Amino acid sequence: MVQKVADYLGLFDGVYASSATLNVKGAQKAATIKQHIAEQFVYAGDSAADMAVWQEAAGAILCGRAVAKSKHLTITIEKQFPATRLLAF
Repeated sequence: MVQKVADYLGLFDGVYASSATLNVKGAQKAATIKQHIAEQFVYAGDSAADMAVWQEAAGAILCGRAVAKSKHLTITIEKQFPATRLLAF
């Protein structure tokens, strides 16, 4: 499904997604980024599962509930986007 969206949009250089046999999350996501994209990277995330990625990253962008994890990180925090309320009118 992700490949179909990427093909349709034509914006991406590659697609790295979970499959039936591989879950690209946590440490596996960090390894995939380092292998296919760059050894040094800044990662934006919003989940406790992203802690394993941030441990391998040069910097962090924290979104939503992940902002509360900032005290547990020893890397540069580039930017924080705290959770906000979404409203529809």
